[in-house]
Amino acid sequence: MAGDSARVMEEANDLAESGAFSKAAEVFARAAGLAEGPEAARPLEAQAQCLLELGRIDEAVAAAKRATELRPEWAAGFATLGRALLNGGNLQDAVDTLAEAARLAEVAAAAPAASPAERELAEELAHDSREARGHLARHWADHHDVMLRGASFTSLTIRQSFDCRYCRLSGQQGPGGAIWAAGVVLAQQLLSQPPPPSVGAPSWKGLRILELGSGTGMAGLAAAASGAEVLLTDRQDLVALMQQNIGLNNATFACSSGKALCGVYDWLTEPPPEVLRPWDLVIAADVIYSFAAVEPFAQALCAVLAPPAPVDEGVRVGAPLAIYAHNPRSSDLDAEMLKAFEARGLSVKEVGRPGAEPVGNVTKEALQRVVLYEIRPARPVCQPASGGACATAAVAAEAEGGAGAAGGVSGAAV
Repeated sequence: MAGDSARVMEEANDLAESGAFSKAAEVFARAAGLAEGPEAARPLEAQAQCLLELGRIDEAVAAAKRATELRPEWAAGFATLGRALLNGGNLQDAVDTLAEAARLAEVAAAAPAASPAERELAEELAHDSREARGHLARHWADHHDVMLRGASFTSLTIRQSFDCRYCRLSGQQGPGGAIWAAGVVLAQQLLSQPPPPSVGAPSWKGLRILELGSGTGMAGLAAAASGAEVLLTDRQDLVALMQQNIGLNNATFACSSGKALCGVYDWLTEPPPEVLRPWDLVIAADVIYSFAAVEPFAQALCAVLAPPAPVDEGVRVGAPLAIYAHNPRSSDLDAEMLKAFEARGLSVKEVGRPGAEPVGNVTKEALQRVVLYEIRPARPVCQPASGGACATAAVAAEAEGGAGAAGGVSGAAV
């Protein structure tokens, strides 16, 4: 059987060298069928190369993938698979596959008995891997990333998750995967203005800030860039995007001594322990875009502004104040929101803000519609509008000044 495979392989090679790629692909497939176990990897990889020449990308990917499964230590198989993925526009999968090819080739080239051809392949694949990473970076910059600029040359990169066939950003996270006008307004406010007087601090440096419904994390990242210690929170399916955006901006945070972490807080469940900590401020942007979001957000605010119980020595868990950037969509929805806040003893005050500059596809007109609210507990007990218990200590609305207790942000996944 092995001898038959070798003879068929020779015939297929002759066909490929003569440019008869369609016939060669058929014969390589026949050779793979005659080979035993891992020996089938070589004709499959060669078949994939012929299919690439014919522009039959999906078939080439399938053949090369099968070759890597049969010989998972073979750099050439991963190289062909990576090139097939790259030709098909699957940039992120191509980057990962070519990186593995380069790694395997480097291991082989480092062996004492490595041939000049193996060392040459290692150099070639290292170059191909770098080039693929460059393609992916340019794709992100052109189609997913926006730049948010602040004072003192501060610049943040915010990656958005749209439905995309070229990388693994899928858009399945819904509205939270994109930037919106309210997030831009809040982020620019945090980058350009000092904290509210009631926070009791002259700057953002060292303040502990909790962001609810972070999405891309734009506002929370702006706070970290201004020197705050920030915990971004949202649903589980947005954690990877928040992590990615934190990683893109860690160097900027380091320059301002800020810090950003992220974790899961689904408002339909109990707040996790890392959320129920001392905070100086809670922030959120454009989280009420439907009636279904009103009660969960109001309840989440209730939990973090009026925590279940004080901790030792009277140190308060939670924050005395929230800043919410709201995009009014309908008078009925706004009335429902304010009613839910009032039912929980939350005082709402609209505050002025400086003008904001467009970012990405967010227009000046959209920015001008955004309203900033300061929200604080206004009565001793915060109770939900419907039944359930939320017996929690509250901060008096009239109590101005005094930042929260000292302590760092912790307990979130990064």
